Amino acid sequence: MRRLRLFALAAAAIATAFPALAECRGDDFLTRLEATHPELAARLAAADSQPYARGRFWLAEREGRSGILFGTFHSPDPAVATLPPGLAEAIAGARRVVVEALPEEQQRLQQLMAANPAMFLNTGGPTLDRLLSPEELDGLARVIGAYGMPMQVAVQMQPWFLNMLMATPPCLMADMAAGRPMLDERVIAAAQAAGVPVEGLERIEDALRIYRDAPAAWQLQLLRLNIALSHLSDELMVAGQRLYLAEEIWRIWMLNEVLVEALGLQEELGPLVADFYRRALVARNRAWLPGIRRALEAGGAVIAVGALHLAGPDSIQAMLEGEGWRFTRLGPDGRPHAADPAPASEPPAQKKNR
Repeated sequence: MRRLRLFALAAAAIATAFPALAECRGDDFLTRLEATHPELAARLAAADSQPYARGRFWLAEREGRSGILFGTFHSPDPAVATLPPGLAEAIAGARRVVVEALPEEQQRLQQLMAANPAMFLNTGGPTLDRLLSPEELDGLARVIGAYGMPMQVAVQMQPWFLNMLMATPPCLMADMAAGRPMLDERVIAAAQAAGVPVEGLERIEDALRIYRDAPAAWQLQLLRLNIALSHLSDELMVAGQRLYLAEEIWRIWMLNEVLVEALGLQEELGPLVADFYRRALVARNRAWLPGIRRALEAGGAVIAVGALHLAGPDSIQAMLEGEGWRFTRLGPDGRPHAADPAPASEPPAQKKNR
């Protein structure tokens, strides 16, 4: 019972601790990589040869039907979180907007934590103070303190929950707690202001499964990786934002693989990174595909999901190509991107009644 009371206090602390934290700042990891590991920086640049490696704004077309795919980045920085004019126009003229999850799913997570704290606590096996080394425990204490969670609670948590928590850097959590909207939230707000229905592709339980359904050894290994890399969280966020604004989307994922190599951990952690890719991106893309397909086939849809879901060989576009859909990269104004050929017809913002 004492453990559950501590968890309740920790949940309250997490909800209130962030406003004092600083925004995401730091050196750009890419700049350091170019100086210290030029061969890995070159490999990162070579990622552009993959399908849909560049671009965040896409026109989808098939047999007279069309829709928009837009890749978001989870940051409230105005440079990232401001709607491009072409996206705002497409949302205003859409028949529906589809996002990863509706805002109420975050509220449902808080309800789950309050109603079933045992789901998040390790109640049947050794706790983290017995599974981690003294050095790892010191690292966890430094990391978890930034999230406002007492260490005495953290060591009793399920590793999967800590991994999910640490997937969002503390600097971003501060912005979220301060009410600074991210791009996904601005998409939803624009749709609601225009009277356009908004649909979600997954529920909070689906998102939890990425971490919760993984084998226990996988969860613990990922936690060790998160602890080891925690000192780079700001640098990696700055690098990811730089790549996103340059529309070098596939490089954002490749940064994970290159980082592991730069730290000399490829043999130990390379398989973990590959498995996370399958769980967090490939499996979710496949799960979302029926909903995305229905929205596109109905016509006039704007689909906004994390940009990595729209990049690389396992992207949503790559999965839909075999069904006859073709995709044209668009610029911020919603017109064909200067680096790519023009589509056969105008973007769907101009075809709202078709």
